[in-house]
Amino acid sequence: MGTWTLTSGSGSIVDPNDPNTTVDDLVVGQSDFLWTIDNGACGSSSATQSVFIYDDNAPDSDAGPDQGCATRTPVPTSPRTRWCSQPQVVGQWSAGTGVFADVIDPNTNVSGLSLGTNTFRWTIDNGPCGTTTDEVTITLFDDQQPIADTGPDQELCTPTSTTTHREVR
Repeated sequence: MGTWTLTSGSGSIVDPNDPNTTVDDLVVGQSDFLWTIDNGACGSSSATQSVFIYDDNAPDSDAGPDQGCATRTPVPTSPRTRWCSQPQVVGQWSAGTGVFADVIDPNTNVSGLSLGTNTFRWTIDNGPCGTTTDEVTITLFDDQQPIADTGPDQELCTPTSTTTHREVR
C-alpha cells in the first residue's frame, strides 16, 4: 500500500493511495509530494516528487532606468532606484564590476562599483515559459578631476602681438 503526502507547497491529492493520482489546486511555485510504500515487516520506502508550476503571465525582467553619479555624492548601493520586477520564479543579477550582497534578491545591494560604466543584468528564468533579461547601467564619474582652466582673458592691440595660452588638460 502506498500513500501520497503533500510535504511543501500546495495541492490537493485526489486519491492519496493511487500511484498515478491527479493533484488539484496547484499554484505557481514548487510543491513537494512524498510517496511512501509500507511493506509491513519488510519496512517502508519513500521518494519525493517535486512539481514546478511556472507563471506564463510573469512580468518580464525590468532592471530599471540607467543612473549616473559622481564619487563625492552618495554612491548608489543598489543597481536601481526602482526595484526590478518581483519574480514568481528565479531571478538573478549578473555582469558588471560590482559585488552583489545576494545575486538572487531583486532588492540586493551592490558594492565595489568602478569609475565609469557599470552594467548589470537582471534575468528571470520562468522555466518552460521562457527567460527574460534587462540591463541597467550605473555610470560613476570622478568628481576629483581638475576643473578646466584656460587662464585669464587677454586683449591684443595689433595682429602682430603675441600671446601665450595654457593647454587645457
